Amino acid sequence: MSLNTNIKIAGQVLHLLMKEIENILKEGITENDINSFAEECINEYGLGCRLASKGYEGFPASLCVSTNDEIVHGVPSNRILKNGDLVKVDIVIEYNGWYADSAKTFIIGKGTKINKELVRVTKECLYKAIKIVKPGTTVGDIGYVVQQHAEKNGFSVMKRFGGHGIGTKIHQEPFIPCFGNKKEGFVLKEGMYICIEPMLFMGKEDIIMDSKGYNVKSKDGLLTAHFEHTILITKNSPLILT
Repeated sequence: MSLNTNIKIAGQVLHLLMKEIENILKEGITENDINSFAEECINEYGLGCRLASKGYEGFPASLCVSTNDEIVHGVPSNRILKNGDLVKVDIVIEYNGWYADSAKTFIIGKGTKINKELVRVTKECLYKAIKIVKPGTTVGDIGYVVQQHAEKNGFSVMKRFGGHGIGTKIHQEPFIPCFGNKKEGFVLKEGMYICIEPMLFMGKEDIIMDSKGYNVKSKDGLLTAHFEHTILITKNSPLILT
């Protein structure tokens, strides 16, 4: 199955936007600054792409920004970023009815040794999981790889939220957990678009959510990290679109 041009463009724009956001991240800016910058970039590109988080299930911002103990679905605020903060930026781009989704964790300033370790291991979980994806891989296989690598390095994995199918909707089947057993669950097929997104906790995986069901935080208040890519499953190696 050939790559859909619309999701390809959405993924390319998302990749470019994430790199531009990385270049502005520094001490003293706010989470809202990141959100506003993303909106300005999309308008300047003039390609007809849209930041798709705003309004999705009532979400009030154009992208998710989650800091430190916040792990996912963070609503940008006037919080000022400081040295050592871990900032997770999660972006969904829509183009001609097709969606691409990606997330990355950034360290503001120098960070500490353990901060860097958490970010490194979470990113490794993503790429180790992507590496095994092919027709016939199960979602349990993916979750197993993520969980084993995370726990081997002393971190916990998200149990409530995870990756997902994507395409003409942001969230489609199958659900792709950050934990699991080999050869269990939904079997992936050639031509599917999926998002793999490891989310790791420095402490326990217990979470709390705000009253509106957006900001998801670690219950123990310890740091978290999150990485995500949209990929196409091919008969050979998976194709990263974001």
